[in-house]
Amino acid sequence: MGVRGVLFTSTVDFSDLTPQQVNGLIAIAVAIGTLYCFLGYRTLRFVLGLTGFLMAGGVAATLANWISQGNQLATLVALLIGGLCGAFALYFLYRTGVFFLGLMGTALISHNVLAAQPDTWIPLVVLGLAVAGGLFALLIERPVILLATAALGAWMVVSGVAYFIVGSSGLDELTKLLESEDHRTIVVASWAVLAIAGALSQMATTKRKRKAA
Repeated sequence: MGVRGVLFTSTVDFSDLTPQQVNGLIAIAVAIGTLYCFLGYRTLRFVLGLTGFLMAGGVAATLANWISQGNQLATLVALLIGGLCGAFALYFLYRTGVFFLGLMGTALISHNVLAAQPDTWIPLVVLGLAVAGGLFALLIERPVILLATAALGAWMVVSGVAYFIVGSSGLDELTKLLESEDHRTIVVASWAVLAIAGALSQMATTKRKRKAA
């Protein structure tokens, strides 16, 4: 599935959701992506908490879905409890949250840049660059987090918009769309343009904020 697919899907079974519910989830993802892309660094504490919620909640929901054999109530409860624990963890463990944001953003960027390479060692390179990105985020926080949040947010926005434009009927179809050779160039180009716009916007707004302070 790759890094790009993981940002939008998981192993949780969404087959019981109605098209309206799936559309709602995608719309929420687009809204979250917009926040990350254009206001990621200005709202960093909130973004860290939200990232913790999404990461821990997704893992907890996946495990609960597997253990309960698809029980939606158990999955929802696990999502909320795991998400809240993750949100508090990254909100209060600031440097850990910064590392994870840098890691995720760098992983996405390197994956998109190297996705066309068929070599078997590419995943190791992506992993190595991701870890390096997380470490650099701790050393030079502002520029790395600006780029990371812009990249992550832009990918969620572009993926969501692509979903609605194509008229997909399920998250599995969205994953296939994102991995499709026919659509990859358009999607990645759109993502790159939006990510750059988001990073430049964040740079401008954080500069103004610093001068005002």
